[in-house]
Amino acid sequence: MVALVSTLAGVATEIRRCLAESPPDRHESLRWVASFISDFERAPAGVRPTMVADRVSTGDARWDALLAATAEHVCYHHGTPVPAWTADPAMFLDRWWFVTPYRSLHASALVSTPASFSNRGVFIHAESLASV
Repeated sequence: MVALVSTLAGVATEIRRCLAESPPDRHESLRWVASFISDFERAPAGVRPTMVADRVSTGDARWDALLAATAEHVCYHHGTPVPAWTADPAMFLDRWWFVTPYRSLHASALVSTPASFSNRGVFIHAESLASV
């Protein structure tokens, strides 16, 4: 039996903490997301819906959209129902956000971003979502 390590709401709490640091720690925030994805993939199918059930709030609309995209992405790829809160218009950005601060990587992010993220205006290299 795989122990439940994280929930997406728990990840949101950690991201909120990371963003409150000076300067904000975006790298650690992304590590929490990648770790959650890994936990979700290892979790038993019956546990997965509870891992994404609660609406998330990081205090930053960009990160909230990223987490909603994460929930939709993992649920879709593992046959888990996508929670209704992910469809809330507040979980979509009005202005595109490239997670990488390096402009030279924006074009490749446009190509490699999974659909659930780009649909919300969040552009991130798919590799950034993998836990190492």
